[in-house]
Amino acid sequence: MKKVNGCKSPNYREDILDQIIIDEINKLAFNPSEIEKLAHKSLSKANDRPPILHKRISDLEKQINKLMDLYQLGMIPISDISNRILPLQVEKQKLEDELLSCSSPTPLLSTEEAKKLVSSSVDVLSSGDIETKRLFVNSLINKIIINPETIEIFWKFTC
Repeated sequence: MKKVNGCKSPNYREDILDQIIIDEINKLAFNPSEIEKLAHKSLSKANDRPPILHKRISDLEKQINKLMDLYQLGMIPISDISNRILPLQVEKQKLEDELLSCSSPTPLLSTEEAKKLVSSSVDVLSSGDIETKRLFVNSLINKIIINPETIEIFWKFTC
């Protein structure tokens, strides 16, 4: 049997997904204080991330050093070293890049700007123009991740 790689998330109809997003925006419109809560919560998470990244980078450096020690002692050939070190170095570089981006978490949209946008959501979302709706949603949402059990919305006013 052939293994199939790909997205394991369920398929959502576009109209259902659009309605879920509109409902989330409407929740913010009817409770603007939620914007502050979401922004504060994401900032707390962003501040928790660097120590975890530092620890993982340190662990990767230890693994790389151990492999180099084995090579210097003649216990492992250079071809094996190369095959094992490369993925470790790639992961370390990704983590270091992420650490740099975490150093000053700034949202793409201020909470005040988000509140102004959300206050006009009822008018914009009730209009029939699909392009206007999409531009409006794009001004508030950075990305949406669909998991098998949940739909995660990453707002532009969060880190």
